[in-house]
Parts: sequence; structure tokens; C-alpha cells
Amino acid sequence: RLTLNAPHHEWGCYESMLTTFAQRNELTMEDSVSEGLPLDGCPDVMFKTTPDRSLQLAQRITEQHGIRCVVLCYCGVIHGYLDAVDSDRRAAVVGDVVQQHSRELREMGGDWRSRHLTPMMARPEEQIWTRILAQEFLISLQPRSLPTGDT
Repeated sequence: RLTLNAPHHEWGCYESMLTTFAQRNELTMEDSVSEGLPLDGCPDVMFKTTPDRSLQLAQRITEQHGIRCVVLCYCGVIHGYLDAVDSDRRAAVVGDVVQQHSRELREMGGDWRSRHLTPMMARPEEQIWTRILAQEFLISLQPRSLPTGDT
């Protein structure tokens, strides 16, 4: 699914480009102009990779594990939905996917999260960085007094 945020009068240009892209990649294009965006809900698993790797990784995850993926290409985030998996098996399925792809993700600076699994312990370097970042956030959230003098 591709969602465009564009004025209606520009749709013809996008439609032409997307039709050509779909044909070149042997994809089926079904266009639908709607007023609202579709809602997917809370993902079962999230992967953070680089934008240039996100589509390929999502395709592999879908083909190998049957997980429906929604890719946010601009930031390299993949949301995975286990719609066809019984709720009592979701943790095991996510565990298999994570085991298969976590090393690749971490080697290139990516990460994963799932509401079905306990998060991994961060590496020592990441723990230091996270602690510093948390301190900076706390400092930035402290109230500051505004100047009261006449200007």
C-alpha cells in the first residue's frame, strides 16, 4: 500500500509514474482516492533499518514468515502484523523472525521491538549513550524563567 498526501489535481502525474513502476516490477496497481487514511493498529513487531534496505527486508519477512508488513520507507521502519497467527503463537513467531534478522539489523545500526517479547539488553556503549540522552532530555524539560525586564 502506498499512501500519497497530494492535491487531487496532481494525482494524474503520480498515477502515471506509479503505473509505470508497477508494470516494471510486475506488480498490480489498484488506485483508490479516499479522504481518510487506513488504520493498521498497533504492530506486533517493529524493525528499524535504513531506508534503502526497508523494502527488501519487509519482502523477505513477508515471504519467509507470512507477516503482513507496512513499510515507512522515508525512515526505514517496518511494522509487522501477525493477522493470520493465533494470539498464543505470536511470541514464538516474532521470536523466530527476530532470531533470523536481529544480527543483520544490529550490524548496520538497526533495531527491533515487539510487544510480545522482552526487549534485549543494550550493549554497554548503547547503555552509556542512552543514559546521557535521558539526562539531556531531563535538562531540556526543566522549566526556565523568562526575562522580565522592559525591552
